[in-house]
Amino acid sequence: MEKFKIDLYEKETGKPFPDYEVLSKEDRADIIMEISNIIKTPISSQKLFTTLSTFLRHKDFDQELTFDIERIFNESGFSCDEEIHILWNEEHIDKIKKVYLQNLWESLWFGGGDEAIILYCSSNMKIVLITDYGRIYYN
Repeated sequence: MEKFKIDLYEKETGKPFPDYEVLSKEDRADIIMEISNIIKTPISSQKLFTTLSTFLRHKDFDQELTFDIERIFNESGFSCDEEIHILWNEEHIDKIKKVYLQNLWESLWFGGGDEAIILYCSSNMKIVLITDYGRIYYN
């Protein structure tokens, strides 16, 4: 997570930011390999977002709806019981409990500042890529 997002959340809510894990280089490589296997296409780490946008289905939403994570989950069929990986970019992947992600979404997603974000559930191999222009890619 970016420090300013954590600071902003804590300032706005007066609560500590929930626990999450920053993945190591090896764990990031494993996650990218898992995603590559799901779409049955090799992914160079620098081409992750571009490759996924080519191989996943998509729906177009109003840009403002990207702040409604429950609607995105429902309309894309994304489900996950426990932990979700947040791929901010190829070099920064966090892991957080689903309930925390849902509660924090508006503090995490900056549609104008974040161009795209990937959410990945390794337990059921579900992927959703959310863009700042309202296109949602999913499997």
